[in-house]
Amino acid sequence: MPLHQVHEKKREIKPANLCLSIDTDTSILHTTGMIYTKENWTETIAAMHSGAVIEIDQDVYWYFLEVLPPAYMGKTITLPDGQRADYGFAEGYEPVTAFWQVGANASPTRQYFCVRTQEMNPRG
Repeated sequence: MPLHQVHEKKREIKPANLCLSIDTDTSILHTTGMIYTKENWTETIAAMHSGAVIEIDQDVYWYFLEVLPPAYMGKTITLPDGQRADYGFAEGYEPVTAFWQVGANASPTRQYFCVRTQEMNPRG
């Protein structure tokens, strides 16, 4: 079947906790808590495994994109807040963590987020 005829089903990712809001005037996504970085790696990993939506910095976003091949990329996966996930990360048979960005490229208000989903890694 030609690629242009292949359509993926839209799947909803359901995180265990969803702690965010969107400022409708600026389209900036707000989470409760801190921005997780490589400098606070232990806290970052613990927060990622919590199931809550967390804000991460650009370095963490790119680290997980480049460290292993993504569990998925370019799929239509919509998060409950309406954001579309850029990619999913998982090592082996574990739940996939979805990553996405909010805001214009090169914008000082650009934000990065992730949430551990209930979906198991299809390549596990």
